[in-house]
Amino acid sequence: MSDDSPKTRRLAWWFVAAYCVLIFIGSSIPGREMPEGTPSDKLLHTIEYLILGALVMYAIVSTTRWSLWLALVPAILFGGIYGITDELHQMVTPRRDPSVLDVVADFGGSAIGAAAIALVAFVRRRGSQSRHGDHS
Repeated sequence: MSDDSPKTRRLAWWFVAAYCVLIFIGSSIPGREMPEGTPSDKLLHTIEYLILGALVMYAIVSTTRWSLWLALVPAILFGGIYGITDELHQMVTPRRDPSVLDVVADFGGSAIGAAAIALVAFVRRRGSQSRHGDHS
């Protein structure tokens, strides 16, 4: 999952920043009503932050040499803390209300997304080691 070119490393973090901007823009829309048939708000939060957690984890894995397990911690925290700031932002957005349960869904989604990238990276690293005869 690691490309050593500096351009690729920067690009991974640009995707994180761009996605955070998209979340911010979505949260800035005053009092959206959920159309009938839309999945639950908590499911949408989970999916939204699953993507953020995956992007952050990919950026960390692509730009550091941290162990996958160590990288999970900041990836999950980044997503969860961004979720907290998103809910705080909704306090000042007309007809929007912050929710602790949304933050829980944000942390959960971040954890799922980060773990999925960690699993993919683990499998790829494991496969790379076995192809190169390194079984340590």
